[in-house]
This record gives sequence, C-alpha cells and structure tokens, in this order.
Amino acid sequence: MTERDLRVTDSAPQDVTRPVPRLAVQGMSKTFGAKRVLSGVSLTVGSGEIRGIVGQNGSGKSTIAKILSGVYQPDRGCSFVVDGRPLAVPVHPVALRKAGVAVVHQDLGLVEDFSVLRNIRIGASRGSRIIRRIDWKHEAQEARRILDTIGGSAISLSQNVHELTPTKKAKVAIARGLEGVPSGHGLLIFDESTKSLPPADLQEFYEVVRELARSGTGIVIISHRLSEVLMLADTVTILRDGEVVGDGLATSELDEATIAQMMVGREVQQHSKGQAAEFGPVVASLDAVAFPGLARPLSLQLREGEIVGLTGLAGSAFEHLPDALAGEREGVAGKVVLRGGRVVNLVQTTVQERLRHGLVVVPEERTKKGLALSLSVVDNMSVPWLDARGRPWAVDRRWRARYAADAMSKFDIRPTDIRALVAHLSGGNQQKVMLAKWLAGAPSLLVLHEPTQAVDVQARADILDAIKGAAAAGAAVLIVSTEISDLRLVCQRVLILHSDASLSEVSGEISSDRILSMVYGSTRSSDGGGQLTAGSNYPAERS
Repeated sequence: MTERDLRVTDSAPQDVTRPVPRLAVQGMSKTFGAKRVLSGVSLTVGSGEIRGIVGQNGSGKSTIAKILSGVYQPDRGCSFVVDGRPLAVPVHPVALRKAGVAVVHQDLGLVEDFSVLRNIRIGASRGSRIIRRIDWKHEAQEARRILDTIGGSAISLSQNVHELTPTKKAKVAIARGLEGVPSGHGLLIFDESTKSLPPADLQEFYEVVRELARSGTGIVIISHRLSEVLMLADTVTILRDGEVVGDGLATSELDEATIAQMMVGREVQQHSKGQAAEFGPVVASLDAVAFPGLARPLSLQLREGEIVGLTGLAGSAFEHLPDALAGEREGVAGKVVLRGGRVVNLVQTTVQERLRHGLVVVPEERTKKGLALSLSVVDNMSVPWLDARGRPWAVDRRWRARYAADAMSKFDIRPTDIRALVAHLSGGNQQKVMLAKWLAGAPSLLVLHEPTQAVDVQARADILDAIKGAAAAGAAVLIVSTEISDLRLVCQRVLILHSDASLSEVSGEISSDRILSMVYGSTRSSDGGGQLTAGSNYPAERS
C-alpha cells in the first residue's frame, strides 16, 4: 500500500456558509465483466441525516455498501468526499476507516470468542514506542468512552462477545465502527443490521441510531424493511437495476406502496386473504411437543388448506419450534400426526422419514441449513427427493429438469438457467429456490421459519403467493415469523405463544394492531413492571 492510498486531501475549498456533508460520492459505477451493476450513482448524506437505501435484490444496494467499505473498487470516474475532504481513488479500506466511514454488517462481523474490549479495539491497539507492549489500561479507557456514548455502560469489557444479548452485540459493533471517529463526525452504514435483532430489542437499537444522528454523525440504513426505513430515516434513495430512480426523497411524503412501485417499476400487487375459506379436515396435529426453553408441552391442530401464523416475544420459544419439528434440537419430545394417520415421532423419526410422511420444514438460515450454495438450482431442488425417485444413478433426470424449469417459471427465479450455481443468485432468488425445493414433496404440513426475511418487495410478494398456492393444493401451513405484516396478509389465524407456553389467537379481521396488542398487552413483563405498549418495539407500519 502506498502513501497515496492512505492520503486524505485537505486542500479542497470549503463553503463555510453551509454544513459540510458527511459523505458526497459522485459517479459511482461498478462493472463485473460485461455486466454493469451500478451506473453513475451519486449519494450525499448531510450532517445528522439518516438516509435509507432501498431496492430489489440485485438493484445494487450491497454493491454500494461494499464500495463504501472498500471491499470493491468503483469504476473510473468516481469521487469520494468525507467530512469535506476528498479521498484518493482507488480508496483503500484503511483510508475509509481513517476518514471516519464504517459499516455494520447484518452478521455484525464480531469475533465471538474475543472479549468486548478486543473486538472494539481490534486493529486500533497501539504498543508503546520502546517495548511495543499494548497499554490495555488505555485501550479499556478508549473502549469504555465509546460504549458509554451509545448507552453501553452496562456492557463489561472483559465479557466474551458470544455471552452477550443480540442488542449488546449490536452496540459493540457500533462502538467498533465509531472507534477513532471524532464525536459527531463521520458516516456509519448499517447494512441489514437489524436482521440479527429480536423484535423486542429493535426500539433500543433505533434510539441509539437516532442519538448518533443527533450528535451530527451521518447514517445510512440499507434495509429490505420498508416500514423500518419509513419510520427511522429522514430521506431515502431508491435503486432499480443499478440506477437511482429516487434521490434523497423525504420519507414523510412517502408510503410503502409508492416506494415499492418505484423499486419494481410497476405497481406491486397487494395481497388479500379474500373471503373466509372453508377448510378441510385436520391434516396435522402437534401432540405434546416439548423442547428445552418451552415452559410446557405444546399441542396444536391445523386443517387442510389453512395458513396459521405463530409469533411471540423473544424468550417464549416460539422461534425454536421449526428446529424442533425438523429434528435439529436436542431434548425434543412429542409427535406429529399427519394425513392418513401417519405418525412422526420427534424422538426417533429421521429426516427422510419426516419427508416421506409429509412433514416439511423450510429453515430460517438459507445459506447454512436450506441450500447447498456450491450446487446448481436443479440439484438443490431435487436432492431431498432422490430416495423417493430411485437410486441416485437411476433417478429420472427428465423429472429433475422439468420440475426445476417449471419452478423457476412459477417463482420467477432469475437467471432462468437451471444449471446456475445457487451461490451466484441474489438473496431473494435463493429464498425462492429453497421454497421450491421443499414444495416438490407436496407436504401435508408445511412449516416456514421467517420465509421473507432479507428479500425485496417483489420477491416477498412471489413467496407469499407460493405459500397461498401450497395451501390451496391441500397443505396445512404454519408460518413462524416476527414479520407481523406477512402474518396479517396471508394467515387465517395467528397464534401468539407466551412465556408460560399458553396460546392466544387472533382470527377474523386480522390487523397488525390486534396481533401486537396480543403479543405485548396480554403478556406480563418479567420484572413485574406492568404491560408493554403494543407495537412499541416493532417497526411502525404505515397503512
């Protein structure tokens, strides 16, 4: 790395009559081979401004984040100015950090086995000039100072990160991003950072972000959650196919439907449950299902063609039910009785036996549990069903190709090549591949865990349509999710699991307010402090 790579030029003329923007990027383009994924994007974020960046998967959001963090270099002709000072291009990550630009990624990027102190000061620790020994007392003072400014005074510097709650982990990641940046300066970029936070902790995170903005730091929020962007951001930049179609628009003058239409280029169909359906017989019964963390065994019945939602507060264990049903949690007991009296004993039944009986679980973590990224689309879609189609060397390959091609058309998966590696697809298209993969078995009970997380608005609409199609084909569907808007749109009833393992139900006219009132209003706080306000920790929805 040359001295020029790290240079921050101080000679730029400054207009003292106007606040200096925290970030001003002009002509940001990026080409991979023959494909241009960003085209002439300009972005200016003012002092204390919270700017949202939204767009479909593949629109260029993640590319912008990687350019601003130095992972990718932009094409020629791009200029960077941070806090009024131009940066030499190509920009090295060290130069960006030195200038005060930091990114908090969706996985937070922390070293789980390191202490809080080491995570915050990693790469910033300095040894004495003579013996090069790190002055840990000084390092602790610096880390403590940063944490205290963002409400992290209760976080122990000596504690290992893996022992922290998700919200405390987020604060450690923010503190690391702010390390070395003068208070009220610089730019902090949150790239889908709320994905790892439980809904009950979101409000605290939002307040930390707002406090940083009030101090003068520039904030960029990259998110698929339009409700979150509308609630938190002052302005929004909207991308479509690598180009800006809305630049710095005031969120106070927008709603989700308008943003979605600009992202997609056409009006996105609004979902409706329509008239109350007449459901068939009970085709799935959860009988005394138990696992560690659940206060008492859970029993539940679902009917043919019915879509049921399950949600609750963090700690009620609702989010662990899919893993228990899939055989991925220890200490599980109970059984599931499916169509035709077929019994899945959760202690003894293998994954393949579960599939043969008609129990299909679509996991939350698509890249870890749901997909083989190094395999093609057609291989991913057919692998779970090879045993049912004969031995691997005798499988009807025409069936594999036919099903994959039909599914790609039905789910609008792009690119349309069934031989394309799943690793090369966008997150939304990967999610569609995973759902198509599990629907190939025509399940009796389809369990989906956060089926629309981290996907764009059009992919979400496609996925919800596919879920309704599975129910129409005769499956009973259980959606386990914190996405209240999804549950409201497609479920005929929504169940709320409380910390004592009791269930409340919302049916009939289902609204977000009714669900949230049941989640919060009918649950006593653990410290005896009374009831939580409905919706206080969820992103606000605009009707």
